[in-house]
Amino acid sequence: MVLSSLALLASLLPAQERKTESAAQEPEYLKRQVYIRRFSAGATLAVYGFKPMIDGSTTNDTANPPVISDLSSKGTDPFGHRFGGGITAQFMVKPKYAIVATGIYHKISFQDIKDNIEGIDNPNTTADERTFITDTSNTSARLIDFSLLFRRYDKDRFTKGARWFFEGGGAVRHVSNIRTSTSTVLNGTGSCCKTTPVPVAHKNARGVVGGIGAQFVDDFGIHLVPEVRYTRWLDRNFDSFATKSRRDQIEAMVSITF
Repeated sequence: MVLSSLALLASLLPAQERKTESAAQEPEYLKRQVYIRRFSAGATLAVYGFKPMIDGSTTNDTANPPVISDLSSKGTDPFGHRFGGGITAQFMVKPKYAIVATGIYHKISFQDIKDNIEGIDNPNTTADERTFITDTSNTSARLIDFSLLFRRYDKDRFTKGARWFFEGGGAVRHVSNIRTSTSTVLNGTGSCCKTTPVPVAHKNARGVVGGIGAQFVDDFGIHLVPEVRYTRWLDRNFDSFATKSRRDQIEAMVSITF
């Protein structure tokens, strides 16, 4: 009986030793407490630093036929249109490195005014024989900005406490739901309205993004992430005469993720 018990104990010892060796061979980071989850996602609030449309003007003159055209454009966004919202997701690929995908929805509105003076005034008469035409167009549209960024933290995800980060990557801006209403005044008499949308130069504009921010984590694992991003758009969604999208964008964002 004693011999059989000793034999059983001897057979169990190698298995126990293997378990001990296996535990000792585990990477050190697998034994540490995790403060930042490998995957997190949540909601984002964003606000533009500048209006997305440039206020501009231009003048075109032609001799044959004689036409003088003055064109101007200005953003008519209420301040509320500078705000946007969307979703964001983060995947930690290394203890200090993450890939971040974000989609932000914005609305914009702007006004174009085109003043045309056609014909030649006869100096020998008191009347002005020229034709005066003013077209006023009011446009609204929807913008969705998609970005994919590589982010580096100053602390790894196993270290407790707040952390800062910097990030960089690419973006695509998609414009849709473009609605335009144009009214015309001909020699003082008005008519309304044409609904032909203003032309779009690029329905999908490409951009490069850089940013900096911080991440705070509470005891329940909720992440608060304020950041500032700069985007340089390589294309313009709108790019005709005085109607031009802004290429340089500064955006402040706050995300809450879980």
